[in-house]
Amino acid sequence: MEAGFMLPDHRKASMKLLETGHAVPINDANREKRVSLGLDEVPPTVHSHKDALDDLKTIMERTGFKNLIERQEAEK
Repeated sequence: MEAGFMLPDHRKASMKLLETGHAVPINDANREKRVSLGLDEVPPTVHSHKDALDDLKTIMERTGFKNLIERQEAEK
């Protein structure tokens, strides 16, 4: 990563992380499974704390990770 190269699957997961705060966002099946296990339908992450997504994006910007992701995406 220091050389500025990411594998396509890593870039895809990183783009999803930047957009949603999760590399694999929750879906209906996972919501149902959580409820069946006695958990809250939505985990205590950016899914239930939307302001945390802004914090995550700030961290990704300040560390240069956002630039790496976007640079790789632009080179596609």
